[in-house]
Amino acid sequence: MTRLRLLPLLLLTAGVLAPTLHAQQLECDVTVDLQTIPSANRDRLTNLERDIEDYINRHPWGSDELETKIRCTMNIMVRSVVGEDRYAAQVFVGSSRPIWGTRRSTGVLRILDEEWEFTYVPTTPIVHNEFEFRDLASFLDYYAYMIIGYDYDSYVQYAGSPFFQKAGNISNMAASRGAAGWQKKQTGYSRTRWVEEMLNPTYVRTRDMIHRYYFGGLDSLILNERQAQKAILDALAIAEVAQKWDRQDLVVLRVFFDTNHPEIAEIFRSYPDKSVYNRLITFDPTHRRTYEEAYRKIR
Repeated sequence: MTRLRLLPLLLLTAGVLAPTLHAQQLECDVTVDLQTIPSANRDRLTNLERDIEDYINRHPWGSDELETKIRCTMNIMVRSVVGEDRYAAQVFVGSSRPIWGTRRSTGVLRILDEEWEFTYVPTTPIVHNEFEFRDLASFLDYYAYMIIGYDYDSYVQYAGSPFFQKAGNISNMAASRGAAGWQKKQTGYSRTRWVEEMLNPTYVRTRDMIHRYYFGGLDSLILNERQAQKAILDALAIAEVAQKWDRQDLVVLRVFFDTNHPEIAEIFRSYPDKSVYNRLITFDPTHRRTYEEAYRKIR
């Protein structure tokens, strides 16, 4: 069943009335910073911001109609000129979704991708082609599919799989061509490792963690705060187990906690057992300082 069909059923099961679904597409705010490249090269990139934003927002990435557009951001800093109409950049990618029953939203992805090389010719449109790797369009496609996949998983268990598979296909094409920035690293952030982890049955419980955190936890806070906090703790406990599956740093866990640790620290300020912050540090030692500071504020 698709996210379109399952979401109303799951919400009704949880005692939530689902609104009518009526639209489907990404709504992405794109910014391009050209300050670090020579002024002589900037004129060639004048329309890059508009072209990328139009491409992401106008392309039909899936057939399902969603309740609202998926909000995302892409902040591109062009760092250098590496060839004729070819550039190196770092990109911040973020996405969010509403928390049910509130006017608040929650972050779903926050990623800094520091290794992107692309070719941009002002007179050449960005064209979507699933069967051919193009360093500009394919990079945008990859992140569009990852954003949508995470959004789907946050509502319906494993519903993002078709989109992760599409992102995986792009990664495989890039790797087969030896494209810059697509190498599979053993540590740190890697596009290829990230999507492989999302598709690997060994790490499937990390996707359970994502679904439980958002749908079972955040979307239930307004209904029963204490029960939702316990559901979130159960979800986060998966991270401790997941680290034992692979001695390497899992990208999926890094992305999850980099995105959510400030929110997690805030959620448990009202929790009766303040030792919960010791558990959070166990689940996510990288952000120990955030949890310690939150604990000190409530003592």
